[in-house]
Amino acid sequence: MLQAEANVKRGTTKRAAGMGRRALLGGLGATGALSLLGCPGNSGGPSPTPSPTPTGTPTNLPRGVPNATMLQNLGLVTSLAQRYRPNSFWVRAFGSPAFSGTPRPGQAWNYAFYSATSQPTLDIWIVFSDGGTSVLWGVTQPTPYDLVDVRAIAWVDSPQAMTAALSHGLGRCTADRPTEDWRVDCSYEQRAGFAGISVELKDSALSFQGRVLLSATDAQPIAREIRC
Repeated sequence: MLQAEANVKRGTTKRAAGMGRRALLGGLGATGALSLLGCPGNSGGPSPTPSPTPTGTPTNLPRGVPNATMLQNLGLVTSLAQRYRPNSFWVRAFGSPAFSGTPRPGQAWNYAFYSATSQPTLDIWIVFSDGGTSVLWGVTQPTPYDLVDVRAIAWVDSPQAMTAALSHGLGRCTADRPTEDWRVDCSYEQRAGFAGISVELKDSALSFQGRVLLSATDAQPIAREIRC
């Protein structure tokens, strides 16, 4: 029940363990909630046909909004993704925001785009905390999430997601310790037809402390696992 995911900083790409383990019931049954929190499923999507992958990082990319929420730069990266690989669509966003829902200094929001006319890989468009943009072409990784366009159903922005996650359990972990003692991993995606936001909390030693799964359309809690 592991998912490799790109955790991108300037000039580096890291792979981290994905969502999984136990979950408490929310609006789904135990099997469904666990699947959405991390167990691989059918990625879905059309069968791709090969097409060339762009090479190199484009120069003079437009800058995004600095210190932005997840949705503030979605329009920009969508236009860039479709310029360089036509017919591509957004399937996932992930990052390590502060409790405010904006990236910590030097961190980024990462947007995965898939194209049905490309090889079965993802292009990761990146907007750093200072507004700088970049791209990783053709990242090969497991895709337990659905390869569908989630833009129309992602109505909840990252500040609202962070507030909801803290109020539904994670806040009891963070109440008595400074914010720099915590790392948050946040991802937006659809699995098994459900569009969700996973907010995972780790301590300064990167030990798992809790996770809340929210609906991407209204931020209602679906499942959670709190260890602290």
